[in-house]
Amino acid sequence: MRAPTARAGQTQRHRAHVRQPHQTRKLKRPLSGLLKCGCCGAGMAIKDTRKGRQRIQCTQMKETGACAHRRVYDLDAIERTVFDGLKANLTTPDLIALAEGRKDSFERGGRIVL
Repeated sequence: MRAPTARAGQTQRHRAHVRQPHQTRKLKRPLSGLLKCGCCGAGMAIKDTRKGRQRIQCTQMKETGACAHRRVYDLDAIERTVFDGLKANLTTPDLIALAEGRKDSFERGGRIVL
């Protein structure tokens, strides 16, 4: 019988900390963790809910007041704008043809190259 090596111990510890799919939290909003402040680069967080709509603001501003960006944004309006833009830009005939060509290449065993 072999004695466990340091590497084997590291692997076991790593596996213990890796989250399995059933252990991960489902994001409540599609853009969670992706929105950043344009002034300081900090994340944006829920400030409050007004009239049933969530509003976000810079976390640096919210927590420490260190950011000068004091504006509050309607999260539903941001999501709607982002997804409308994606829909408009990703459904052009050129991109659809490109995607179909890459799909055919991938199905034939090719690699996808971006």
